[in-house]
Amino acid sequence: MTTSTRNQRLGVGLIVVGAVLLLGSLFGWNFGLALWPLFIFVPGVLLLLAAIGTAVSGLFIPGCVLTTLGLIFFVQEFTDHYESWAYAWALLPAAVGAGLFLHGRRSGNTELTGQGRRMAGIAATVFVVGAVFFEGFIFGDFTDTWFFRTGLPLFLIATGAFLLLRQGDGSKD
Repeated sequence: MTTSTRNQRLGVGLIVVGAVLLLGSLFGWNFGLALWPLFIFVPGVLLLLAAIGTAVSGLFIPGCVLTTLGLIFFVQEFTDHYESWAYAWALLPAAVGAGLFLHGRRSGNTELTGQGRRMAGIAATVFVVGAVFFEGFIFGDFTDTWFFRTGLPLFLIATGAFLLLRQGDGSKD
């Protein structure tokens, strides 16, 4: 492993830990027993780092799935909004799509990149429709819900990041 690769992995790891600590500080989260999602999130991040640092780009897929699942559990744990699983499950096929997209980008397989992009897009749409339906009509007041205060901004950030990643893949659609 080269020094550059090692520094990249360390840099990403420090960013992730710092982001978690910063979010905890900003939102007053108690990190006591609520850290159990790290048992899912950390292996996911490690798989993503391994996919970045090696020729085994297929690790992007399980890395994306585990990281996404860990993030879902973090959000549910810290917001005490476990009922969001009614629509949050749709983020798992979106994570598979993101993993396929990254795997295709890394391996130079444009067909796989396109399939991953379509899968992530469809699953993200299912997530948004499910979130609007459940948060707006099932769980309570349409605008004063977790989804509109926290979930929608997080979704917009993720969508923006996806669009930035997509920009460099040479697609025209």
